[in-house]
Amino acid sequence: MAQASELFGREMHEGLGFWAAWLPGALIRIGDCGTVEDFAFARRTSLSSFGVAFQERKPTGLGPLHHNSSEGVSIAFHTAASASAEAIPGLPSGRAGVTIGFEREGGVVFAASSCEQTEIEDVDSLERDLRTAYLERGYPANYVVVTAVVRASSATVLVSSGRNASVMLTAGADLSEVIDLARADAGLSIARSHGLASQYVAEGEMTPLFKVMGFKKHWLTKTPTGELEDLGSDEPEFQEAELRLGEATFEEYTERYGSPS
Repeated sequence: MAQASELFGREMHEGLGFWAAWLPGALIRIGDCGTVEDFAFARRTSLSSFGVAFQERKPTGLGPLHHNSSEGVSIAFHTAASASAEAIPGLPSGRAGVTIGFEREGGVVFAASSCEQTEIEDVDSLERDLRTAYLERGYPANYVVVTAVVRASSATVLVSSGRNASVMLTAGADLSEVIDLARADAGLSIARSHGLASQYVAEGEMTPLFKVMGFKKHWLTKTPTGELEDLGSDEPEFQEAELRLGEATFEEYTERYGSPS
């Protein structure tokens, strides 16, 4: 059965087009380098360790971002008035809140406010510098590098570890939509939770999303293309002379328990 990190990573990549930090509270920086283990980025070092410099582009505002699994997640908002009028298990009378239920492993609820993206200015220069670092300074060809990071002023990330997981959040103000779960001024707190692999509620200054690039690999051998001529094949796809940098995929780069997939 897939681990929560894999399910969460795939869900967020398909839903928002970014890789997701695991655990969600991990600090990710542009220029971080490392491997992909069980579908999660594992930082090992940084570009500066290999003598590679880069410039950052001016941050781009993305506004709020939110995503929740299309299946197996139920969300019910409770106003303070409704909590006063009827007994809602786990929710104090007169308090607003939200009940979230998960029917499957890896169910996701994600909300982040005031997001901005910072990225490396010149990827072409990065590609050339990484080739040099690989040939002359020992940069591992199986590493990926963080080329863009999304920072959020506040974020809530909930990931279920199995079926029948649930969480009850209380709030000091009425909430009405998923993005409200990232509100730092809503006074959100966990009243009760069960079966969650990860839970971050209205946490400040997070870097929950990022993008990574790596040397492209051959679809069959999983070997970086610049090394393929050593295989002695006459096939054209084995004859690329230069390492090429591209968006890294889970299938190309993930390692399970330290062994290539």
